[in-house]
Amino acid sequence: MPTSIKNYISNTIPPVIGKQTIWIPGYGINPAVANGAIAGTAETTTNAVNIRTLNFDATVQEFGQFAILMPKSWNEGTLQAQFVWSHDTTTTNFGVVWGIQATAFANGDALDASWGAQVTVPDTGGTANTIYISDNSPAFTVAGTPGPEEFVMFRVARNPGDAADTLAVDARLQGIKLYYTVDAARDD
Repeated sequence: MPTSIKNYISNTIPPVIGKQTIWIPGYGINPAVANGAIAGTAETTTNAVNIRTLNFDATVQEFGQFAILMPKSWNEGTLQAQFVWSHDTTTTNFGVVWGIQATAFANGDALDASWGAQVTVPDTGGTANTIYISDNSPAFTVAGTPGPEEFVMFRVARNPGDAADTLAVDARLQGIKLYYTVDAARDD
């Protein structure tokens, strides 16, 4: 591309700065070693749609974890999460409370670090084998000293001890939409 066109584009097209998203599929979230959620698969009856999930128990708090090497353009600010989930057949009590927390690691940091404060978001299901999408969680802070291009670990949970969590069967996590803010147009 000629230099004059590159200059025109860079001077007239505003950079994309602001809120961005990353999709984390449920099957990409690892069950924790202690109190880990269970990886699952299901298939719908009529059209044989297959789903891969991470299944969270109705009575015992279980966890899953995933990691992202955050983009250089991330502003190191707070994050939000939106949960995409489903459930199997049950007749009453459809509430689920999802939780998420995170911690950041720079080069040379020890991995045995404290998690940031967990935030929760309630949602309500109702019909078996139907997709439910929660509201965005409250903003949450990544523990440690987050910096650009750092390794960030996330811990996800269902909170069956919360009074609003009433679903009597496993909550099947299809995935998480993670919101972060960038303050640079590019990662170079």
